[in-house]
Amino acid sequence: MNQAPHVFLSSASEDKELAVRLAKDLLARGIDTFNYIWDIKMGESFRQRIDEGITNCTHFLVLLTPVSIRKPWVNAEIDAAFVQRLEGRCKLIPVRYGLSASELPPLLSGLHSPSLDNYETDLYSLICYLYGVNEKPPLGTPPVFKAPPSSVDTGLSRAAALVAQVLIHDSERRIGGEPQVSLTDIQARISLPEQAVVDAASELEEQGLVSLRQNLNAKGFEALSPTDRLFVALDKHYVGWDPEIDALKIAAYLVNSEKDGENVQHLAEMWCWSTRRINPAINYLVQSDLVMASDMISLPYARNWIRSNNRTRRWVNQMEA
Repeated sequence: MNQAPHVFLSSASEDKELAVRLAKDLLARGIDTFNYIWDIKMGESFRQRIDEGITNCTHFLVLLTPVSIRKPWVNAEIDAAFVQRLEGRCKLIPVRYGLSASELPPLLSGLHSPSLDNYETDLYSLICYLYGVNEKPPLGTPPVFKAPPSSVDTGLSRAAALVAQVLIHDSERRIGGEPQVSLTDIQARISLPEQAVVDAASELEEQGLVSLRQNLNAKGFEALSPTDRLFVALDKHYVGWDPEIDALKIAAYLVNSEKDGENVQHLAEMWCWSTRRINPAINYLVQSDLVMASDMISLPYARNWIRSNNRTRRWVNQMEA
């Protein structure tokens, strides 16, 4: 099912407070959610509207608690959802709250049943699942000494591109200053003569892609570290995303949002992006003067918050034209 998620939320009336909270949180993250509390109007047929909701959903979520698991009406909705699931029309997800997996009935015990006991963390995982986002960490760049010579046109010499790959491979947060890698370590990993590595580092420094810690007692350098600009410029060549494209998505969201700015961590969670992915996009916007941003880094994120400025809308319109 490649369509946008459309959830039917089944729950007991006794669990109304939790069900409403969950439904509102799903709606706030762009997931259309059917809930009897607001989707069945006065005078409408309760059974008919429930039938329509289950028939049209892509994901049937049943909120299972020590109370709801014994409710005949909740179990009747589960039976209807099982038919939809067997016909390939929806996915059935038993969501547990205050209930262990061992307490599930036999037909549900064979299904993955996420818990909501740790609400905020578990909600994030559930949203990722509904959007089809795999929380498995992304496949990283192979160690440079294992990678074949790159045919990617980065505009850099081969040696400089190899040094850049080392930094991209080792960086966890895609923030300038980390990692710091010694000359000896780089030379061992890319199997180039010392002078070639020194020249490559100098090339990267001239382009503002790295910072060098000089060795005062010898030629070359003691260690080097990336700047924010390195990931903004080169991530698109070595990983599965392009910071400019991601920056455009963020900018469009800011332009269309009614909020006066947005927390960077919330943006990452909304799209299930790792810090490795969102930080170069944020820095692209900041370096291009396309947003206003907090001055301080908010680890592990490049900034705490950002908001649109006078150039944001014009850039979005230009890029989307």
